[in-house]
Amino acid sequence: MEHGDLSARVDPAGGPELSELARGFNSMAAALDRNEELRRRMVTDVAHELRAPLTNIRSELESIQDGLSMPTRERIDSLHQETMHLARLVDDLQDLALAEAGRLEIHPEKVAVATLVRRSTAGMDIATEGPEDLMVMADPTRAVQVLQNLLTNAMAHGDGVRVVWQRQDDEAMIQVIDRGAGIPSEELGRIFERFYRVDPSRSRHTGGAGLGLSIVKQLVSAHGGRVWAESVVGEGSTFSFTLKIG
Repeated sequence: MEHGDLSARVDPAGGPELSELARGFNSMAAALDRNEELRRRMVTDVAHELRAPLTNIRSELESIQDGLSMPTRERIDSLHQETMHLARLVDDLQDLALAEAGRLEIHPEKVAVATLVRRSTAGMDIATEGPEDLMVMADPTRAVQVLQNLLTNAMAHGDGVRVVWQRQDDEAMIQVIDRGAGIPSEELGRIFERFYRVDPSRSRHTGGAGLGLSIVKQLVSAHGGRVWAESVVGEGSTFSFTLKIG
């Protein structure tokens, strides 16, 4: 292991104490091996996500430099869109890194769930339902970010999207529901992983960069809440999260 071979394992033998020590060592080695695999996969995924927009920007600029095309309004708009995609990806990566390091700043205050939902759905044709007077302790900016990420995900994969909320004991449960294609049960356990997407084509239109749900998980955890997903293939999905009552 000292030389980077994380596949090393110890045979749990030699008495109960040594067997317990060996099992602990093997568990640690397996965790390190998984973390190293996640790190390698993340580097590959980041490179993939950066390559496409950078290639598009370079091709357009080189075409203009060589006099093969003119800097029309349409081309400038296209370059701007690619640049904004890169900026959003960098912002998401920074948020995720800060959250996983426990350094993401959260400034909770007393706020109505209805207010958070209205801010999140402004300009959208989204049905909403819940008590107007249900108050929570949350960072409004981050809570809206959670809802917007879930809404973006829902609208990319289905229709009939709606947001509902209710009180459950000392928590508020907020749900984003869609009538989409649904998520296979074997995929549900992985959808909150970094860069994981059910859509294997990695299309921006159906999956973005695969960071939205991972950021949701980190932001909800930073608020002391829980987040989970339920889905039936062919019927739709429900993403739920909780916030503490204010």
